[in-house]
Amino acid sequence: MCGLYTDARTNRNFKPGLISIIAPCYNEEESIQRFLEEVSRVDYAPYRNEVIVVNDAVPIDPELYWMK
Repeated sequence: MCGLYTDARTNRNFKPGLISIIAPCYNEEESIQRFLEEVSRVDYAPYRNEVIVVNDAVPIDPELYWMK
């Protein structure tokens, strides 16, 4: 089998990259929390990851825990 996973295990010079997940949140108050919880459960090893939540300026509840 070839691919990034195999290369990462056999190549000493391999440097894991970054996986960026960009999530638009147009009136997603009720589902964004679950989305972020599910994304945090995924194992991206050996890569680093980040989640970018894009608010399109629609007012949402500022008390949501992920906004703190």
